[in-house]
Amino acid sequence: FDPAKGDHRDYRVGMRMQFKADDEPAASASRWFTLQSVMRYRVDATEPMLQINMEPRFMQAENNDEVLFSSAQPQAFEKTDIPDLMRAGFDLTMNRESGETRLQDNGRIAMRTLANEAEAPIDQFEPQLFAPALAQPVPARPGEQITIDGLENLPPLLLTVTQVDSNSVTATFKPAKDSSATAHAMDGTAYGTSARFTDIHGRVRIDRDSGWIDAMTIISEQTLKKGDRTARMRSATTMHAVDKPATGALHDSLKQFKTNTLLAAMPG
Repeated sequence: FDPAKGDHRDYRVGMRMQFKADDEPAASASRWFTLQSVMRYRVDATEPMLQINMEPRFMQAENNDEVLFSSAQPQAFEKTDIPDLMRAGFDLTMNRESGETRLQDNGRIAMRTLANEAEAPIDQFEPQLFAPALAQPVPARPGEQITIDGLENLPPLLLTVTQVDSNSVTATFKPAKDSSATAHAMDGTAYGTSARFTDIHGRVRIDRDSGWIDAMTIISEQTLKKGDRTARMRSATTMHAVDKPATGALHDSLKQFKTNTLLAAMPG
């Protein structure tokens, strides 16, 4: 991934998180948070690190079925800080030597505001806005493996190339270490909440010419602890590069993402 300053690409980004506190009755329903957007990623600088701005072209956040914010109805949210934060966009830095990608302070403030509105663990929102490329080179040979370090707040991931054609490279993700080491390595603390990843898996397709991601989905499960309370969280994040993200077809609508993630959360 070696873009020029000013290069940009649009993505549809969807994220759905399911929370369930351990001390809640077994019969009680899980809580859901959904964040869906059309995001324009633009390269603002290439040295000494890649700096990428993420401009929300559309964004809608829902807590269960309550709309917390929708850029289609900005007048309904004038009394909150969210519209201004969304207009400001988010900034990412990518270190091509270490592979580290980081959401900068303006993005963290926006995510914290959304999380407070949703009454959700705020440190879990930051990793959901992924970079549009992997900082490390990916070998275009089936069966090759590399370790992806520093992808936002995620632990090291083992990337395995599964398919190569003239246009793209497809690969899968899983934790880079064995299960006993992974539990310790994934442990982290932010904003007073400790999070332990218990599972991560995903798939990515990368454009061979440019290095931009064509499509990616990452699904994770975590155990969260704050004080004496513990909870479990399952999240699914997907991003898909699109030339014309506004469509009228039902299968392309935002509701379809919600439906698919609900089905994916069912046993079996």
